[in-house]
Amino acid sequence: MSDTRSYPERPYLAVSAAIVRDGKILVVRRARAPAHGLFTLPGGVVEVGETLTQAVTREVREETGLAIEPVALAGFREAIVRDAQSRVERHFIILCFAARWRAGEPVLNEELDEARWLDPAELASLPTTPGLAEIVAAAFDRLRAAGFMSAQILHSTLRRVLIVAATVAPITLAAAGATARAEAGVAPFDGSLQRLAEILGALHYLRNICGANEGQKWRNEMQSLVDAEAPSGERRARMIASFNRGFRGYQQSYRTCTPAADLVIRRYLEEGSKIAREMTARYAN
Repeated sequence: MSDTRSYPERPYLAVSAAIVRDGKILVVRRARAPAHGLFTLPGGVVEVGETLTQAVTREVREETGLAIEPVALAGFREAIVRDAQSRVERHFIILCFAARWRAGEPVLNEELDEARWLDPAELASLPTTPGLAEIVAAAFDRLRAAGFMSAQILHSTLRRVLIVAATVAPITLAAAGATARAEAGVAPFDGSLQRLAEILGALHYLRNICGANEGQKWRNEMQSLVDAEAPSGERRARMIASFNRGFRGYQQSYRTCTPAADLVIRRYLEEGSKIAREMTARYAN
């Protein structure tokens, strides 16, 4: 079958996605020309009638099976391939999007033969398409500016907090024996948990009014934390009350997203990440 994109009369417009999940970037290896055997970003040609974000979402879904949220343009690449006679064999203008992973695990189509989630520093050891590391760095900058990287970091550290909550609290409470601390059902990090719960409540409200489209993600994080740490009793009630206080406090103050709300989100993402890191560093061992 002939390739209608070879020896084009004009450049083709294409899109790609730098997809970030828990601080790692998804790279894929091409199974056919162009860029056969090189690691790059998933993507493809924009079809007639598509917006750019529709095109990149579709291409990623078709190539990898992943659901993503395009956040911002991270840059562009010009891919021009010439044959032995210096004729233009391929010409693509590729608009690269910074994107957030939403759901799914990589299931590759016939155009790809490998997918890896990598730390950006690991790209240097791979054969890649030209300019990949620079585009990935720009994508992380765009996501950071939009507040998504702080959210990724907080989600990641919360998972480690869940391990601490599930293992350390029962041990500390049991070791306390009949002391007043055990009778009150208090773990040594309860103050941090209360504050973290309040931050999660605030983020659950503010992130959604500011267009993060995260649905119940922060509430679900809170539910997992409560289930691991305090499946019943007064400690559970205190944690839920803290979450509700954070949610309702900002629900009364903000009806729409404002610059002040964006500032609160950034501060809470940083504070929540700091609390989670300190808890895991102090109590995980």
